[in-house]
Parts: sequence; C-alpha cells; structure tokens
Amino acid sequence: MSTLKKYLIVLVVFAAGVMVGCQKDTVLTPSDGAPRNQLPAAIAQPVTVAATGKITVAFSPNGGGQELIINQIKQAKTSIKLMAYAFTDKKIAGELAAAADRGVDVRLVIDDSQARQDDSLKAAEITKNKATIVYDPDFAIMHNKVMIIDDNRLFTGSYNYSNSANVRNAENLLLIEGNQPLVDLYLTLFSWRWDKLTKAG
Repeated sequence: MSTLKKYLIVLVVFAAGVMVGCQKDTVLTPSDGAPRNQLPAAIAQPVTVAATGKITVAFSPNGGGQELIINQIKQAKTSIKLMAYAFTDKKIAGELAAAADRGVDVRLVIDDSQARQDDSLKAAEITKNKATIVYDPDFAIMHNKVMIIDDNRLFTGSYNYSNSANVRNAENLLLIEGNQPLVDLYLTLFSWRWDKLTKAG
C-alpha cells in the first residue's frame, strides 16, 4: 500500500471519529426549550465561598467512609438528597430505606447506565416504595458524588455509594458541616437535575 493511501485512510478514520463525536443531540426540555444539560446561571461559573465550618475526611479502601455516611443518614431528620454515578452499597441502601420509614424525604439521582446494572438494581430494590430514584440520561456520564442531609450537611468527593468505593477503590470523602453557602450551591445542583428529570414537559 502506498504512503498516500495510508495517509488517506488515517484521514478518513479521523474525520469519521470527529463526526461521530459530534452527533449526540442535545436533549431539550419541551417546557422552556433550554438544553437539559445546560447549567443554571447560579452555578455556571466558578463560585468562591468562605472556608467556614467543620470538614471530616475519610479515605478508601476501608478508611471508615461507609460508617461516616451511615452515621449521618441515621441522624437525618427531614431530607436526604443523593447524586451518584453508581449506587450498589446495600448497607447504605438499607439505611436510606430506614430513614424513609422514619418520614425522611429520600431522593436519588443516579446515572442512567445504572438502570441496567444488576448490582445497582439490587440496591435500588431495597429502597423500593421508600426512596424516589430517577436516572439521569442527559450527560455522557452523570458523575457527581454528592449527598445533602437536612439541607445543611454535605458529602462530596470521589466516593461513589458502592461496595467498590468502600473496600476496593482508592477514594476520598468529605463531610462538610457549618457552611450553608456551600451547601446551597449543591442544593442548586441537585434541584436542577431533579426538576429537569421529574418535571420536564
């Protein structure tokens, strides 16, 4: 094969890859015409908040992250809002179900791919008819790992709510308390996804 033909093949393959990467349509919300994956104005740029309150950090594997999360779930009084790519930790699922039984409003936003994963479905089954779970299809990956408890305490970091995050992966988890301006930004994030997924149309 001549050098020219080789270059032409490479060029065609590259162009095809670019075209495929650009073909994913933006999903629209019929009610307002805005892209469902367009950030709200309040969080569409970096935001600086004062470094106040208390931060507790845990690392994985086996660094106490699961216990920290479960302890906070047990203390929840009014609401738990969770966003995660993966949701497979049955102990956490059980505690969320128990919180819902106490009257806590439990809401989960999970990446759409997990609606077809056995481990995630088994965890979701534990919370069936207790928590409300919606699956987010509007991104390549919905990769947030966030839990907001009683609208005033925040978990974030790399830690998914999964068995692997607890015992196999190298992860980090932050519990942030006493910083309401920061929590409010994450509430904006959660409400944006929740409203787009539950109120569209």
